Amino acid sequence: MEYHLLSDLLLVKLLRVEDELAFQEIYRRYWEPLYENARRKIHRDDEAEGLVQDVFMSIWEKRTTQEIDNLGGYLTNALKYRIIDHYRTQTLAERYREYELAKSIEDAPSPEEESDF
Repeated sequence: MEYHLLSDLLLVKLLRVEDELAFQEIYRRYWEPLYENARRKIHRDDEAEGLVQDVFMSIWEKRTTQEIDNLGGYLTNALKYRIIDHYRTQTLAERYREYELAKSIEDAPSPEEESDF
């Protein structure tokens, strides 16, 4: 079967029955545009690649249970939410680093305490 000639809808149906070649075709069709989209938004090649890989891992893991009517839209939205989660995680990590830094400065002895010691 020539998978590159199949519609997205048919590829999704084949994916539901665990057709690995259908998954490979979906990957070939959508990896580059998703990667470019992620790269434009997060400006780090390695992180963009990881997010796109996560999207494809998710689609493979849920292949038998998910309902996808518009494959391109589904993948784009899945990537959008991965990017949002990525920024949320980065923001929380940065806040935690700032908190730890402030706490370490607060816990440091004052110059007077140093001289008394």
